[in-house]
Amino acid sequence: MSLFEWMCESYNPGPTGGLGRHDNDRDRTRGGALLTGVLSLGLLGLPFALVPWQPDAAYIARSIGGILALEVGYLLAGYFLRPSPDSSTLGWCGGVVDNPFRISDDINRALLFLSIILIPGRLLAIGVVDLILVFRRA
Repeated sequence: MSLFEWMCESYNPGPTGGLGRHDNDRDRTRGGALLTGVLSLGLLGLPFALVPWQPDAAYIARSIGGILALEVGYLLAGYFLRPSPDSSTLGWCGGVVDNPFRISDDINRALLFLSIILIPGRLLAIGVVDLILVFRRA
């Protein structure tokens, strides 16, 4: 944050986006939910294959526990958080160049970056949730 942003934004504040909540309102067929759920679980299982199998069981347990904690946290954030930046104040030249006079531009850029980072987590979490709902209804 620069002095220009603080001075200009206090005089003429720009709109910023916010964090919303993801709503689970989809109509998915049973086969589609099974397919996406199995694909999601397969992709979520890939990092466990990278754990080096050593005779030290405590190291393996810590590695698997750490991977599991990171995946669960990322899936929860991806599923429940929905960042929505306001693109009207997203820099100059269509958002390519940072606007040095607005802090709202920086906030909207951070929300845009967060939404891009959370897209794979949302897709994987939706697949897992749909798979759980298929077995719950059966």
